Amino acid sequence: MLGYRPTGLRSRGLDPDGLVERHRRLVVGSLSAWGETGPEGERRGFDSLVQAASGIASIEGGPDAPGALPAQALDHATGYLLATAVISMLDGHASGRRITRLSLRRTAAELLGMPRTSEPAPREGIDQPRADPHLVDLAVGAASVRLTAPAPAVPGVPAAWPEAPHEWGSDAPSWAE
Repeated sequence: MLGYRPTGLRSRGLDPDGLVERHRRLVVGSLSAWGETGPEGERRGFDSLVQAASGIASIEGGPDAPGALPAQALDHATGYLLATAVISMLDGHASGRRITRLSLRRTAAELLGMPRTSEPAPREGIDQPRADPHLVDLAVGAASVRLTAPAPAVPGVPAAWPEAPHEWGSDAPSWAE
């Protein structure tokens, strides 16, 4: 249901409250740009607009132009939060809740409320080098590249990449059949 405003969904009988009323076992995750209530609840929007309106574009920009986060961070973060909330409801950890409502604007507010430093500080257990069975170091030319080990585990087959990635531009164009 991406891209629909709350009243657009309601006019088609697909609003979260109506859905859970008609389908007793259903859980619903609702995501909007600005939230579902108040004067902005019906505004259309997407990540870049919310970054601009929330002030992220000013913070990330320079003196002459607005900037942006290096990824659609509000989309990604809110999507992960939505998935986590839905899984919690399905697992019964959400105290009987069947609807979760998230907005890009709220995620922006949370991100803006976090401490900011000019340089990121290493975090224990995250940025320190360590042996990790889920990471693989491969040589690519003169460089070393750290990758995540292949995810699927097949009994009797080693969990390793068959070869390292090739250096940029080193593969001849070809069509494999």
